[in-house]
Amino acid sequence: MSHIGLGKLTSIILVAVSVFAISVSGAPTCASCSSDAILIATELQVLGYRCDFQPVSGARGFRCQGRMSVYPQPINFFIAPSFERTQPVTIAYHFHGWWQNPRVTPFDGEEGDFGQFTAASGTNLILIVPESLGRNDTYNENLNTADKMNALLSEIESVLRRVGIAAPAQKLL
Repeated sequence: MSHIGLGKLTSIILVAVSVFAISVSGAPTCASCSSDAILIATELQVLGYRCDFQPVSGARGFRCQGRMSVYPQPINFFIAPSFERTQPVTIAYHFHGWWQNPRVTPFDGEEGDFGQFTAASGTNLILIVPESLGRNDTYNENLNTADKMNALLSEIESVLRRVGIAAPAQKLL
C-alpha cells in the first residue's frame, strides 16, 4: 500500500472504498440508525473501542473511540447513522488542529459536532479523527515523517478491514 505525501495535516481527506460483509450479534442500540451502522459500531466495540453518543440517534450516529499502538492519543471513528455496507464508502480523515475554546469540544460541542456532520453529510461516511494535545503537539511529535504517518494510516486500515470495510489501495494526503 502506498501513501502519497504528508501535506497539511489539518485538512479533511476523502477516499472512496468498497465494503465487505460482516455479521455480529449483541449490537449497541439506535432505533433510527441503519443496521449496518450498528454492526460497525458493534465490531469496533469487540475490538475494544468505546462507542457512544448520549443519546445515539439518527441525527448523530456513533462515535467510537480507541487507541492504536503507533499513536499515543485516542482515535475517533464517527459512523454516519445511515451507513450502508452495500454502498461505496467515504472515509474522511480530519486532523483537527488546535481547539482554542476549552469550554467546548469539536466532537460534540456547541461550536462543532462531528456526529451531526456525518449525519448531515448525506454520504456513506466514516470520519476518522485522531486527537492531539496542545497546539498539535501530538501530530508534530508522532506524525512528523512519512513513515510515522503511513504507520498510523496502515493501522487504521487494519481496523477498518477487521470491521468489514476494505481499505483503499492508495490515499492522497
